[in-house]
Amino acid sequence: MIADLAYPVALFHFAIFILPFAQFFMSGNWLKYLAQTVGVLIPIYAVVGLIIYAAQSRHGEKWRGLIEKLLSPIPILGTARRYLALSRLRRRSRRS
Repeated sequence: MIADLAYPVALFHFAIFILPFAQFFMSGNWLKYLAQTVGVLIPIYAVVGLIIYAAQSRHGEKWRGLIEKLLSPIPILGTARRYLALSRLRRRSRRS
């Protein structure tokens, strides 16, 4: 899953940093460039961090079920969460 996500994440970061670079090159305004790049990435990092925190196993079953339901329509994340749920189910059935 990490290998599947690495390329789109790298492309996304490349686009965020390269698109405003021409304007930065002409103006030389560091603050505006940082606001256009880091200002976009910080909220995205915050949302991803919250999702990772919410998906951790120390939360209850209902909470994990809600997160899995919310993430299931997302192509890569939905499949990964589904496989994780199946592996948890398999692990429980082996213990019995």
